Amino acid sequence: MVLSVEFEKVGPINRGSVSLHNLMLFCGENNAGKTYASYVLYNVFDKKFQTGINFLDEKALKSSGIAEVDLENALNQHNEVKEAWSEELTRSLPDLLNAEPDGFTDSRITLRQNVEHIKKEVFDEKFEHQWGLNGQPAGQITKPAKSFMAEVKLEKGTEDLDDVTFSYVLNFGIRHFFNTLIFKDLYSDAFLLPAERAGLNLFYKELNASRNELLRKVTSEVRHDSLVFDLKKEISMYAKPISDYLTFLNRLSFYARQKSSFSDLALKIQETVLKGSYVLDDTGIQYVSDSAEAANDNFKIGLHTSSSTAKTLFGLVFYFNHMAVPGATLIIDEPELNLHPDNQRKLARILAEATNRGLRVILSTHSDYIVKEFNNLIMLSNDFENKEHIMQKFGYTAKQILEPQNVGAYMFADHTIAEMEVNEREGVIAETFNEVINQYNDSNDEIYYALMENEEHAESD
Repeated sequence: MVLSVEFEKVGPINRGSVSLHNLMLFCGENNAGKTYASYVLYNVFDKKFQTGINFLDEKALKSSGIAEVDLENALNQHNEVKEAWSEELTRSLPDLLNAEPDGFTDSRITLRQNVEHIKKEVFDEKFEHQWGLNGQPAGQITKPAKSFMAEVKLEKGTEDLDDVTFSYVLNFGIRHFFNTLIFKDLYSDAFLLPAERAGLNLFYKELNASRNELLRKVTSEVRHDSLVFDLKKEISMYAKPISDYLTFLNRLSFYARQKSSFSDLALKIQETVLKGSYVLDDTGIQYVSDSAEAANDNFKIGLHTSSSTAKTLFGLVFYFNHMAVPGATLIIDEPELNLHPDNQRKLARILAEATNRGLRVILSTHSDYIVKEFNNLIMLSNDFENKEHIMQKFGYTAKQILEPQNVGAYMFADHTIAEMEVNEREGVIAETFNEVINQYNDSNDEIYYALMENEEHAESD
């Protein structure tokens, strides 16, 4: 059983739950709670909670360099840990949303998971995990299949480390591994692209300058009451995911040193949707159109003079280029922003391929085009005559095909969250779009035939 997150009285959501899938779709009308749910899931992954589980005898490990870990004993504490995390997620809602605590007195976030299912997975799994310190091997963890007993063995000399360094080894080499093994759905690096991303991409330097000015006041102000007044007046009220996105923008030069295994997807977006690329320099983010002579710096233009598409896609392209890793979670609020319908379909295919390569993708969307493109990819999971011909004709690849069991879709309406059916014959059964389309068709037909009837009467007169 996959992890589920239950919501009770969180913003517009009175009650509902979502279960984690490789690809998750949040649909529904405006102000129905989709962004609230996205932010809460971001917080679930972002917290990196400490479990408090004592996996091994640390003194014995340091003295002998070897220790056994009873994973069944650790798993027996699973429910207790989930309850503690649920309490922390609930308490952190005001900070997450940057809102007054009074609005969340009756709120509740609860994590649910079948620990017996996890026990079976852990019992069956065989693993050999090694970790290093300062570029040198530091130790390994091994476990045979069909067993709960794992062995931790330190490399010679590791047990002689000072207490601070040894504590680092325990936390990041050993505890983190076991926490990820037992609570793997929760240990995921999350990156959220907010709906406000185009404006943030444009003005992050100005917003950062405002923060620096505020810091100057904090360090120089003498009168405490005046300082508090300025803080209240000048600090922008950002929700944590937006604040984190600003922090990301201010660390672009640091992240740019890394190269992601998903960089080919960034290239696909640039070639098929953006028709250009981005360059970072001292002045900020620059855009270079494919139609320009890329080698000539005169053809670089600031993001503020580029297209709305270029403004919106920067964060996603950069993430795929430098930050995405298998097992991470990408959350996008309104992926369809500023995209032509055909480009929405192209983006859906790229995101589908990302999920098949180990990236969890969560989308809050109003786009019928994106949902229907995912439906095509789900239907292509079937075997049928002329499948290869159809895929070749419309440009689909096997890497983009989605298995229905890996897709979760949720309707936000009437202050609740309802899971939508996903099947291999039709994909996501999204009634919200069908109802609007039917209403549009009905009104269009009635207007058209009334107009035709009026013209016929005019001609007969």
